[in-house]
Amino acid sequence: MKKPKISTNLKFPDAEFEIMAQAILASMTANPYFPAPTPSTIILAAGTTAYTDALLAAQSRDKNSVANKIQRKAELLNLLQQLAASVTATANGDRAILVSSGFPLQKETGDATPLQKPENLQVINGINPGEQISSVDGQKVAKSYIHQYTPDPLLPDSVWVQTFTTASKYTFKDLVPAQKYWFKVTAIGTKEQIAISDTLSRIVQ
Repeated sequence: MKKPKISTNLKFPDAEFEIMAQAILASMTANPYFPAPTPSTIILAAGTTAYTDALLAAQSRDKNSVANKIQRKAELLNLLQQLAASVTATANGDRAILVSSGFPLQKETGDATPLQKPENLQVINGINPGEQISSVDGQKVAKSYIHQYTPDPLLPDSVWVQTFTTASKYTFKDLVPAQKYWFKVTAIGTKEQIAISDTLSRIVQ
């Protein structure tokens, strides 16, 4: 039987690349299978943050900011490629260990199930003031979800607060009552497919 392998194609569009890097960082942090990865999660976190900041700044279309974003993306890609090699050596073909790393795996014949856009996004009040419960319809092919919100107004450069979870429902806490927020959910498939829901606005109660 052919051993599973990490996909060597990590060159995603900017926004998807950011989500992938953050998903890998979240998966690798405190992962018992990888107590001492190379590079460390501290270095990966710094590289991911630098790219996220550069990506946000580049939305101004300033030439220097765009150039910096390209440079930071290349640096982060290099870190991820180094980490992929470290993960591959540690996992030694164990699929469960490879999947736990958050890296996309090479497609295997007959196992690529399409990931659909998360549907039926709902945001309702929680039990306590400032709580909002975000949910979408679950999918068997989705291994995790990123629940996100950002304060109104919704702009191209809005910064989204996000939480990684394996559940299609999540409760945000400590939001400001009477303030309007925007919500969305990103699903991540078992083959690292990415699909993003529509956005939904709501005034916190």
